[in-house]
Amino acid sequence: MLPELQPNPLMLAGSIKERLAAWWWKTISAEQRSWPATLVRGNLWLASLGYGVAVHLRNRFYDIFRSRGLTIPVPVISVGNLTVGGTGKTPLVAWLAKRLLQTGLRVAILSRGYRASAATSCLPREHPGSEAIATRYSQHTYNDEGRELLAELPGILLRQGENRAELARQAIAEGAQVLLLDDGFQHRRLHRDLDIVLMDATNPWGLGYLLPRGLLREPPSALRRADVIVLSRCDLVSENRCRELQRQIAQTAPQAVITLARHAPAHLVNSEGTVAGLQQLRGEKILAFCGLGNPAAFLASLRQLGAEIVASCFCRDHCDYSQILDKLQSWASAYPQASTAVTTRKDLVKLPFRQLAGKPLWALATEFAWIEGGDILWQRVRQILRISEISTTSDDRDEELAFLGTGHGT
Repeated sequence: MLPELQPNPLMLAGSIKERLAAWWWKTISAEQRSWPATLVRGNLWLASLGYGVAVHLRNRFYDIFRSRGLTIPVPVISVGNLTVGGTGKTPLVAWLAKRLLQTGLRVAILSRGYRASAATSCLPREHPGSEAIATRYSQHTYNDEGRELLAELPGILLRQGENRAELARQAIAEGAQVLLLDDGFQHRRLHRDLDIVLMDATNPWGLGYLLPRGLLREPPSALRRADVIVLSRCDLVSENRCRELQRQIAQTAPQAVITLARHAPAHLVNSEGTVAGLQQLRGEKILAFCGLGNPAAFLASLRQLGAEIVASCFCRDHCDYSQILDKLQSWASAYPQASTAVTTRKDLVKLPFRQLAGKPLWALATEFAWIEGGDILWQRVRQILRISEISTTSDDRDEELAFLGTGHGT
């Protein structure tokens, strides 16, 4: 079961933007119960009404005028979510990419790349081919998830940027045969052959409100566009709760296949690539920190492994550790009884050192594991690959690429 958690990103807030993010979370989650916070929640609710109107009009536009979106000459699989914050998209994208690479296909991942930075400084040291990758991708930029994917998937073609159509054109020109659209559910300009949506079982409906009052990017009715819905982190809720969520989702999106998954801890790894078994955490007094959309799930995983969490702290998702490193070191130094510091792989790629305040620094590596329906999802993927033309004639491909290059669908 997921423990009660009130994240306090202010502990590591290093900028005004991060402090605002922390204040926003405390307000919408009702952690702040003062009358000013109640007044703010009312104003945020009014703002969410306007946001909802804009989302509705945008979706109606695509439903009526651009129902299929821009079609490109290779299969496109979209992985997205209904809420902001962590639902486990990156582990699922990695799982799909690994399976597709094993078929011998050339796979490209396209993503928005929020808070991307120069690739020359973003590659984790533990990757055995980091120098070669740095040379190959030195002209590109990547965010936290991108760096994690590069480390985990040698041979993957990764492109990040705002213009997904241009990224698709580049990837196809470089020989991509399948495109994985990361965080693509709301990006309706590109046609997709399979629409996968993740929902976090610990907070599936985003506090019940649209942004900015809640975490919903779209109303739940948007799930009717989904082909497959993956209910992630099911191991952190009761079986009865999981089945109830399945029933709720089925009522909202009867056309979708509903699958169940969890994020299974795999091993520990440090910045030099040294791997250690999970048993190392059992009975260990640790410090836990991360910059995730859902830090509660991270702490729950550590507790399930038998770790004794002396203290924990968080910064907002995609936080810049270079701005708060001194605060992080001071925080870790304040707990001499802790023998180890543990973070996530997503955070470790921005912290390329082995120790934190004299304590060994490890990242908990996880992998996507299916509880129910993983074989059905993979069957749908295989059907798409059989139906779609993996390779086209050069004339057809050149024509499609030329159309993409005009800026349509950007």
